[in-house]
Amino acid sequence: MALTNQKSKIKNQKSNLGFTLIELLVTITIITMLAGLVLGGLSIARTSAREMKTKATIAKLDEIILRMYAGYANRRVPIDTDGMTRVQATNAKNLGMTELMRMEMPQVDTEITNAPSTLPARPALNQAYTAYRTATGGAAMTAPACLYMIASLAHPRDMERFSPDEIGMDAIGRPVFVDAWGHPIGFFRRATGFTDSDIQDTSKSETLLPLVYSAGQDGQSGLTSTGAADGTGAHYDNIHNHRLDIR
Repeated sequence: MALTNQKSKIKNQKSNLGFTLIELLVTITIITMLAGLVLGGLSIARTSAREMKTKATIAKLDEIILRMYAGYANRRVPIDTDGMTRVQATNAKNLGMTELMRMEMPQVDTEITNAPSTLPARPALNQAYTAYRTATGGAAMTAPACLYMIASLAHPRDMERFSPDEIGMDAIGRPVFVDAWGHPIGFFRRATGFTDSDIQDTSKSETLLPLVYSAGQDGQSGLTSTGAADGTGAHYDNIHNHRLDIR
């Protein structure tokens, strides 16, 4: 009888031990699932916060660049039209305005360095860009570097609106505006191929507005040199000033 009781007690202990292990495994599984949900929620919240911060930076840059762009509507072009017909004078002024914008709102290096062909001389702002380019190493300027240069030299007072974490350095040490992921913010003065826009009709040249954009979380803009989608689909997470919710 004593032996039977002892066997029964050992059996019960084994049963209790087995039940405890099952409970432990279930508990670990539940904790793992809850941890995954919490971490996933934190990741989503962090991404959302970065998107909002990037939108705020883009909105500030949009205000600066679009204000400058709109100012050309009332700019006088230093073109001598004496002896020209009305049509010739109009064409000459249009070409001069295009060149003035190219030299004062450059998006690529050659728009800074190329000599004027229709204007009598380099605009003062372009001369300042040329000096800046030399002072910062003399290497070719990228679009993000051009954007920072335009804002800092043409609108220095507006630079006070940007916090230190909105400004970084490119690969060669030039200052650039950066998004919340630390990626340089890009710029097109004329994004002729950009169709992912709430405000631009690419079939009408007069509606082509400057594009200021972040490549988003993946750091890949998915845009060609004209602002068109390059076919990779990487542009879908871009954050840019052609969205009405940013303007």
